[in-house]
Amino acid sequence: MFNQPTDNGGTTGGGYFKPSDNNNDLILFTVVKETGTEFDQMSGRDRDFVIVDYANLDRDAVVVEGAKVTHGALVRKLAVGATNILGRIGQTKTSNGYTAWVLNAHTPEDAAAATAWITGGKPAKVDPFASLEREAATIGVTVEQLLAIKKLGGTVDSDAPKF
Repeated sequence: MFNQPTDNGGTTGGGYFKPSDNNNDLILFTVVKETGTEFDQMSGRDRDFVIVDYANLDRDAVVVEGAKVTHGALVRKLAVGATNILGRIGQTKTSNGYTAWVLNAHTPEDAAAATAWITGGKPAKVDPFASLEREAATIGVTVEQLLAIKKLGGTVDSDAPKF
């Protein structure tokens, strides 16, 4: 029923999809509408983008229409015309030491939650402890250590507390 993220080599109205606002959340991209290239002022070069409709099933589960996705690793996972792409937003270290946003594969539990949302029209109920376990595993710490890092204001990028 749901598609995993895959590599695939107008007016948005929906703003930008911000991975940082959706970190470790279950996202259902209901449709990938179009793709394009635009000049990025910050990097001084062209970048690819896709226009999508999506819902964050771990939060409000409201479908946002026409949002622009510009992060390269996410764009490469969203092929134009694809529907019902389900995955979790996460972070990974790149070979050059930077952190990149990624769209991770969904689990059977994620698919069950998305199915319940689609058939019931209600926000998905996902176990928050399971998402903490996934986030902790991603950065190689225990859940207890992750909670301590979060309490001290650390991030995935740096586990040093910010005082």
